[in-house]
Amino acid sequence: MSSVIGVDPRVRVHLDVVTAMPGDIFLLCTDGLTAVMNEDEILEMVLNAEPCAETLDRLLAEVDRRGSPDNTTLALAVCK
Repeated sequence: MSSVIGVDPRVRVHLDVVTAMPGDIFLLCTDGLTAVMNEDEILEMVLNAEPCAETLDRLLAEVDRRGSPDNTTLALAVCK
């Protein structure tokens, strides 16, 4: 299910509650990333890069290389 913010005054909020454990990684992204990379490719890049800023730089570089058809926004959180 997807939603868009800004085109309709009614925003549908999707909420999931999870228990975060040390070492868990959360990647929030727009469809600019998922339009050009599949979940396995994204997972491989996230798990094989350190630190977080480098991971985001690599993902954005790959999105640019592949020519995403949309804007891309990323946020990465690692639980300590």
